[in-house]
Amino acid sequence: MSNLASVKDRKPIFITLSDGIERKIQFTLNSMASLEDAYGDIDEIMGAMNKGKIKAIRAMLWAGLANNEEQLTELQVGALIDIRDMPDIMATLNDAMPKDMPAPAEETDKIEGAEVDAIDPNLAAQE
Repeated sequence: MSNLASVKDRKPIFITLSDGIERKIQFTLNSMASLEDAYGDIDEIMGAMNKGKIKAIRAMLWAGLANNEEQLTELQVGALIDIRDMPDIMATLNDAMPKDMPAPAEETDKIEGAEVDAIDPNLAAQE
């Protein structure tokens, strides 16, 4: 069961790339679907990004920016990244991603202090 009260703080995260334009980074279902299309698995791209793989970092940044600027391509985003700014870009992505991701199961399974049954009620009705 979902509890909207458990949604994490969604204060927007912004990044300014080499063109000087401040852009909002936001990870949505569409962002994650685009990354799955490119990498097949979100865990795979996260692992590649954490290893410093340039394509993964560019793809992750593009996916976070494309929600607000659909016309941006991965190549355009890559052209806006100055390699000297990579540590700052990684730090910004590491801040932005968790804010848009669901809370861990132990946080979402509690509503007002009461444990929520994790079993699908529709399955129980079939038994």
